[in-house]
Amino acid sequence: MFPMVAFHHESQRLAVGTHDGPIGIYDVRTSAKWKILEGHTKNVTALAFDSKGNWLASYSAGDLTMKLWKIGNIGFFSTIMGGTGKCSKEVDLKPLKNAPDPHADVNK
Repeated sequence: MFPMVAFHHESQRLAVGTHDGPIGIYDVRTSAKWKILEGHTKNVTALAFDSKGNWLASYSAGDLTMKLWKIGNIGFFSTIMGGTGKCSKEVDLKPLKNAPDPHADVNK
C-alpha cells in the first residue's frame, strides 16, 4: 500500500511514496521504473512536482523533513540507467504541539 502519489502529465511520470521512505518514479509511457529517490527514513506523506516536472518536493510527517529533488534534465546516461537520486535541499521541521498523528488508525 502506498500513502502518496503525484503525477506529472507533460512528462508522464508518476512518483510513488512508500511507508519506509524511498520514492519510486515511473515513466508511464514505457511502464518502467525511472528512478528511486532515497532520503526519507519514514513514510512519505506528500509529493508534488513543479509545473515543468524538473523538481519533486516530498514531505514525511514521520521523520519531519521536507526534501526537494532535482529530477529533470539530469543527463542521458542517468536517465537510461535509472538508479538512485540525491536530495538537492532538505528542511528539518519541528513537530506541532498537540497535533494528531496523520497516520494513526482512525478505525480503532
